[in-house]
Formats: sequence, structure tokens, C-alpha cells
Amino acid sequence: MSLSRLAVLVGTALIGFGLPLPAAATPAPSGQREDSPSAVTWLARAAAAPDLVSFHGTQIITSWGPQGSSSAMLDVVHAASQGTEISVLGSSASPGAKAFVQRANHAVGPTIDGGPLALLQATYQLVYKCCTDTIGRAAVMIEALRDDQTLAARFWIDKTTGLLLQRQLFNVDGKTMVRATVFTQLEIEDSEFLGHLPPMAPGGVESVGMSKVDNLRSQGWTCSAALPASLQLYDVHQDTATKSL
Repeated sequence: MSLSRLAVLVGTALIGFGLPLPAAATPAPSGQREDSPSAVTWLARAAAAPDLVSFHGTQIITSWGPQGSSSAMLDVVHAASQGTEISVLGSSASPGAKAFVQRANHAVGPTIDGGPLALLQATYQLVYKCCTDTIGRAAVMIEALRDDQTLAARFWIDKTTGLLLQRQLFNVDGKTMVRATVFTQLEIEDSEFLGHLPPMAPGGVESVGMSKVDNLRSQGWTCSAALPASLQLYDVHQDTATKSL
């Protein structure tokens, strides 16, 4: 795994950071669905947890696609006051490769696994599935359902800390898993301080913001207004190293 590959994985490796919402469809009128208040409450707690809780854990990310599956094992050290250090484990191609991600930017409001909680709530029906456990920790499970009631995602949230312990994303059939992110080990720290911060994720990706999209288009940047599969554009990022969007 190269360092550039690590940069791609950084977004999915962290609590509070991640890929955009799973198969985010155009939001339907709120009257067509009713979220469980408990589900919304727990997801809001998961969005807030990384700013409050420090931890050290091992995380595995697996993706499935037409070309088969791919996985990565990461060592994640998170300091609530600073950000997160991610190291690739078990990779002979880039042993010891590291990246650092600063604390989440909440300009778009609370985020859950990288996407705005408000957009998740507007797009899916959120269902509270009560109590379960994962990696020996008591947890609750939340499901996100599409308008046709197919399963879009599952979230496991730690009952003690509110940290997101596991996430599964599903294809439009509601049965085929396309990505899984899970902590296999997790230690909660009273305090965590990253004394020697590693470099930021390659490129220093930063948010441009939706207010500048029209101006970027006028300068020749490609930023499509219509996304495939009814995906919804909610933010634009720039790689400051390559000056690409």
C-alpha cells in the first residue's frame, strides 16, 4: 500500500470522518418517513464523541466491488484535542506509513463518519435497533433505510462513549455489502497527546465550500451539478498539493 493509497483510506479510518453518505439519494419530503428519536439521538452522540473521547485502536476497512475485495488494517491513535494519527499495519509495500488528520471541521454541522448528520437524516429513515455488542463492548445499532425500505447502512455505537465502533454500507439491493469499517481492538484513554505529529494526509486536502462552486466552474474546474445514482453534492474539497478538486 502506497502513501497515496493511505490518503484515500484516511477518510474512512476515523470516527467522525469518512466517505460521503452511503448511496445518498435525493432527500424525499420529510412527511414520507419518520425517524426514530432514539436513532437520531445516538447518531448525534456519535458525531460529538470524537471531540470528547481519546482512544487507541486497531481498525480494519474492507471494500467489495467488481474486481473483488480489498482490505487494510490501521493503527488509529486519536487525541480529542488534536486529531488522529493513522498508521498502516501489515503492509510490506509501505511499512510504517503514517498520516495525520486534524480535528473535524464542523462548518457543515455535526458529521457522522464524514457526512453531515442533517443530510443523513434528510435522506434516510433512521431506525433504532436497540442493544447489541461488538468487540466486547455494549452497543446500540442504528439502521438507515431507503425510501423502498432496503437497507443502506448499519452503525454500531458504543453505549459508554458514543464512539462509532462499526459501520456497514450496502448496495441498492439492501443485501450486498460494499464496505465495512470495524474496530477489532479499542482502548479508551483518559487523555491522549500526540507529542510528535506526523505529516498531514498527502496533499493537505481542505474544504472549498459550496459558495465557491459557481466561481470554480467559471474558471474551468469540472464540478458536475448532477451526480450519478441521485447522489447529492454537499461540499467540495481541494488537494492543495496538486491543486485538484
